[in-house]
Amino acid sequence: MKYAVVLEKGTNGSWGAYAADLPGIVVVGDSERQALDYVDTAIDTQIEGLHEDGFDIPRAESVPAHVVDGLVHVSGYSYSDEVSL
Repeated sequence: MKYAVVLEKGTNGSWGAYAADLPGIVVVGDSERQALDYVDTAIDTQIEGLHEDGFDIPRAESVPAHVVDGLVHVSGYSYSDEVSL
């Protein structure tokens, strides 16, 4: 399953990351790569633990999107409609 992950640059140069559909998955790394490595490990660990304990695995329902110059890009698709921000 693919989970949407958000990366955020901190004011001190660190990078944070969280998984939108997995509560409690929040990590901080010294670089983008490190934050991505940490969030990948955290996702794997949480899913493994949920599975072992007999809990349902949360569905990946969030969809990453970017708005650039009024053009919306969603998971490989582009929409030309203007977006009001």
